[in-house]
Amino acid sequence: MAVKSAVATDIVAACKANIEENARDHGVAGKVKAVVSDVFSDVSDENKFDAIFWNYPFIPDHSGREYDDLGDIERGIRDPGQKHLKTYCSQARTHLKPGGKLYVSYSQIMGDCPAFSAIMKETGWNPMLYADLSAKGPQVQLLRLEDKLQALFGAQDGVKQRQGIRSDD
Repeated sequence: MAVKSAVATDIVAACKANIEENARDHGVAGKVKAVVSDVFSDVSDENKFDAIFWNYPFIPDHSGREYDDLGDIERGIRDPGQKHLKTYCSQARTHLKPGGKLYVSYSQIMGDCPAFSAIMKETGWNPMLYADLSAKGPQVQLLRLEDKLQALFGAQDGVKQRQGIRSDD
């Protein structure tokens, strides 16, 4: 099934032009809408998606700085206090179609696993390993976040058979 349309967001305003250029270069400019948005802040609640993916900035920042204190480059790799991850997980259900899938990139090597797991538990998601990208370079995994409430009433696909990263410890 071909993708009819996509919304690509970034919190860094300069990235909007990069998204648009990449869409033109790949011949999908008419299908991709670029939006400057702090997670879902500028994505309408009326927008419902079959899938949502976030290349999460998982490198911990223990400096005590606030997100607004970071430069654009650091915003691409850090989320102080993991506030944006909490927002992503808390608001994603509003933007998913029934049966929609939620994905996030993460690193079990470089990320703060206890904090990540606590946020997953608090927001009702169960992270399941979808793809391990570390064989191709960076120590990064692609996770599918399974809605724990949906899982109680029956999974809609075979995701429960995939290897999980425990968030209930």
